[in-house]
This record gives sequence, structure tokens and C-alpha cells, in this order.
Amino acid sequence: MPIFDISGDKLSAVEQKNFALEKDLQSLIEKNLETVFNCRFVASVVVN
Repeated sequence: MPIFDISGDKLSAVEQKNFALEKDLQSLIEKNLETVFNCRFVASVVVN
């Protein structure tokens, strides 16, 4: 389902971006937690 940006009474489609690695998406979400989920980042666990 497409997502749109609203500017006044005009909609424009938001460009889709694919991530090569799940870690890239995780890092982006962690850096923007307040915007995405309205919460703060506490810690991240690195698993090898």
C-alpha cells in the first residue's frame, strides 16, 4: 500500500527504500525512535 505526504490539499507518493541488511533498518529506527514510536533509545545488544 503506498504512503503519501500531505502538503495542504495535495498528496505526493513517498518513495520506497529497500535495505540491503536488516541491521541497516534497525540502526535507522534506533536513531529515530522518538519520531517513529514516541519513545527513547535505551540500549542495543550486539550478537555475533
